[in-house]
Amino acid sequence: MIGKVKYALALALVPLLACQEQIASPTTDGPSSEVALKKGGKPGGGGKEEPPANPAIVHSAGTSCPGYFGLSLWVTNADGSNVTDLGQCGDSIVAFGGGTSWSPDGRSVVFYNGGPDVMNVVDVALDAQGRLVAQNQRKLIVEDTLPQGFNPAWSPLGDVIAYSLQSGDIYTVPATGGEPTVVCSGCGEDPTWDPAGEQLAFQRYGKLMVLTLATGSIETLISEGFFNIYWPDWSRSGERIAFNGSVTENGPRSTYVIDVATRQYSLLTDVGWPSSWSPDDTELVVVNRGKGNTRLLVISSTTGEVLRRMEKTSMWGEPDWRRCAPGPGCGPGN
Repeated sequence: MIGKVKYALALALVPLLACQEQIASPTTDGPSSEVALKKGGKPGGGGKEEPPANPAIVHSAGTSCPGYFGLSLWVTNADGSNVTDLGQCGDSIVAFGGGTSWSPDGRSVVFYNGGPDVMNVVDVALDAQGRLVAQNQRKLIVEDTLPQGFNPAWSPLGDVIAYSLQSGDIYTVPATGGEPTVVCSGCGEDPTWDPAGEQLAFQRYGKLMVLTLATGSIETLISEGFFNIYWPDWSRSGERIAFNGSVTENGPRSTYVIDVATRQYSLLTDVGWPSSWSPDDTELVVVNRGKGNTRLLVISSTTGEVLRRMEKTSMWGEPDWRRCAPGPGCGPGN
């Protein structure tokens, strides 16, 4: 995956994204289940009351703001309820983009927006009415002369955020913002953290590798068998890494899982990509990219079985499932 290519494709999709402002029930696919989103992300048209907002999954999708084009930042509960567009309509519309990552406490999101700011951080909170809102949007790297990249990944320790450049350089930057530091030159893209915050897995030219930050040593987990590997995501326990791969240049992309200790990998599913682990590693959220039917799916991390069909919308960018399980200290309202 290359940042400039992603941005160009996103721009080409803008008119289409803006027109797709509907979602479907988390459990049905029929046209009768589709409802339009109102401001604040609450579905209209009645029906049973949704559970309280407890955003677990973040991703980018077409804005729901009438008359506006482009992408916005969306969140949803783990069961598919409370689908919410965090973009602000009107004069203060927020132009979010792809490449998202939760903070360890589930209260903030770093995202690649494809624009001049490149990477931003925003806090996700509940207003007085219990509705999800985005607050305190800020640049991650303020100085425009410093290296600006994509594919941000928030460290599980909360202190730094890793990201990559098209050149293959991997950087970290303080989570509070500031000056980035190169940790590996020409190594790869799509960094993802181990749960201890000591290693970064990344992909480059069909290989999957791991960088140990303290020593600078690089271990290759997969060296052959794939034409391309994309979007690795390290499991919360650290035992497995999920990734998207294609074995030929124009072949289909599928989701695979590798055991870090044994380096044995297997095909998990071909229903969607990229993927992100649930806090207990039993599930993965993937983007199903069927023609005219793009939606989030939750699948079993061991069998690949589809467990839940979530919102139907036009999506761009990788979803991220927060690390912390629901409860005190995890996310807005907890």
